[in-house]
Amino acid sequence: MRQRDIGMHRPRSLRPFLAPGGRLGRVLAPGGRVRRGAAVCAALGAILLPTVVVGPAAAGPPPPGGGGAGCGGASCWTWALNYVQFSGNGYTGGVNGSIPIPAPPCWMQPWMNATEMYSYFETYIAAGNTGDGAAWAPFAQQIIQLYKQNAQGEWWGSNFDGSLAGSSCVGNLPLIQWVAAGAAPPLGWLPPQTLAWLALSRLTPAPPALRTNPGQRSYVDLPTFVTATIPRGDPLTVTASVPGESETVVATPLTRGALVLNANGFGAVTPPCGASGSTYSAARIASTGPGGAIDCGVTYYSPSIGGPYPLTGTLYWQATWNGQLLAPPPALAATSAPANLIAVAEVQSINRGRRP
Repeated sequence: MRQRDIGMHRPRSLRPFLAPGGRLGRVLAPGGRVRRGAAVCAALGAILLPTVVVGPAAAGPPPPGGGGAGCGGASCWTWALNYVQFSGNGYTGGVNGSIPIPAPPCWMQPWMNATEMYSYFETYIAAGNTGDGAAWAPFAQQIIQLYKQNAQGEWWGSNFDGSLAGSSCVGNLPLIQWVAAGAAPPLGWLPPQTLAWLALSRLTPAPPALRTNPGQRSYVDLPTFVTATIPRGDPLTVTASVPGESETVVATPLTRGALVLNANGFGAVTPPCGASGSTYSAARIASTGPGGAIDCGVTYYSPSIGGPYPLTGTLYWQATWNGQLLAPPPALAATSAPANLIAVAEVQSINRGRRP
């Protein structure tokens, strides 16, 4: 399934039609037929697709200009991601490719420069070769003026995914829009939900810092308590912004079972703990002997003869947007490096008995 690509069909294909509700939309497929479009790929890692420039039909318009011209599929709208700004204490520049980004049903995309648009307009629209004069009439003077001024920039055109929602929302977008060189492109069509999921995909929790008690040395059958601190604290936030709109995602550790310990099979770990690990006081920890109850940690059953035992912890987060849960676990998780090496010794006791 393919999407329509502005500027890659014969001029007769760029024809106005009445979208649901009587709004003006565009049929961009050859012969005026609407072709169904596919949703944009879910993984963020596949979002920024390379541009595929396709030559025009023999009697078609000139090749489009730079930017996303000649784009296909996801690359038609994801050029806009270059203009989305991210901020917040949860943003480190990384991308979580497992977060699905919902595709907008309609969008604006780069199309032609001033000279190309003038040539296209004069050859096909003004000459009456397409029957689209009424739709283009509001832009005629601007097209001519920008051409005479040798203006630097790019015309953007509206497009949609072929769905009913797309044909409806594209009617609320201009047919074309001039964007001067260096100016912000038209991005008001990006849905708030898409911005929110983009923010979520940039949210990268840091691994928890684990601390054990006893420290780097423990004993067989003696509970080893674990506490955790969260780098950068919580909550974590990331805001995705475009001119005139921004959406913020807030992430907090799970209320229950946020911290999952892994002793790599060398000991018995407790069920998942709270985000900060053990809540026992220092006095209670000190008074807990072998086989005693433990709220968060590990109990080793054999000495570490071959070397210290590694211990890791994974902290699970949940993210909300406007109070709505966006990412149930395990979409957001961070695992500590196995730097917690614990030497486990065995306590030897000798019962000499009492002499007569």
